[in-house]
Amino acid sequence: MLKKVVLAGGTGFVGQYFEKHSRNLGYEVRIISRQTHTGWEDKEGIRETIDHPYRNLVKFGMGGHQGSGNQKFSWIHIEDLFNIVLFLRKNQELCGVFNCSSPHPVTNRELMAHLRKLMNIRIGLPCPTPMLKMGAFFMGTETELIVKSRWVIPERLEKAGYAFKFHHLDEALEQILMNS
Repeated sequence: MLKKVVLAGGTGFVGQYFEKHSRNLGYEVRIISRQTHTGWEDKEGIRETIDHPYRNLVKFGMGGHQGSGNQKFSWIHIEDLFNIVLFLRKNQELCGVFNCSSPHPVTNRELMAHLRKLMNIRIGLPCPTPMLKMGAFFMGTETELIVKSRWVIPERLEKAGYAFKFHHLDEALEQILMNS
């Protein structure tokens, strides 16, 4: 009789090693790897992703787009992330890599416009790429997460039948900001 093992995040070296040796020991291995993108919720903790820096940028009039503003931004509401984990656990036949993000990424320009609208702030000054790079230099970091696109679609999840509660950013942000 085979024993069952579920390995989350098993696409790297450690996961491959674990899979190979688990099978050699007579275990049935089911690998699920989640690729998670910026997640937001309405309680302390992950909400700080909005509070620092996006929400504060908007609050202090700096809530315009960063860089060109055309870079894609993948996101997920924490309720959907939790429900995806439950969905994958329930559907034992599913294995492999699953992108955990909303089916509707937005541009940085759209993200900032949604935040300004929900926070009742009309104007947000943009931050051009050279200013971002200068700020990143003084902070000892990179601008890559802000100025590069992160465009991820959860195609396998949707094909498997997962139904998102928060499809669009405005729904998610409204729920988060109104409850915080």
